[in-house]
Amino acid sequence: MIESLSSNLKDKIFEIKFDSDNTVSKIISYFVLSDQEKQTISSILKNKFFNEFYSIFSDTITDDEWNKTKSQIRKKFNDELLDIDKISKIRCQVSQVVRRLSRKQLRESVQGLESLTWRRVNS
Repeated sequence: MIESLSSNLKDKIFEIKFDSDNTVSKIISYFVLSDQEKQTISSILKNKFFNEFYSIFSDTITDDEWNKTKSQIRKKFNDELLDIDKISKIRCQVSQVVRRLSRKQLRESVQGLESLTWRRVNS
């Protein structure tokens, strides 16, 4: 399916999601696709009723605007995704450390924290 799309249309698509039976379930573009672009995709999918089009940004832009700004948009968007990914990795590492702690150690840590909090509140 992806091979049949024009390179211009491929550029506008951020992600294509598939069902377990390998059929397209959702298409996410950077900006709202035109009706013509949606029809083209539906035709390639051989499903004229396909209507699971979503966009990251709600604006509609022209092809000229897209071509002028797509590199910047992708870079900014990917940078933000990398930041989110870094935060997720840190959370995962913290949860792994917490899992490694024995229940007793965890209980002692929580009790120590509670006593510190209790002292601050009553000070």
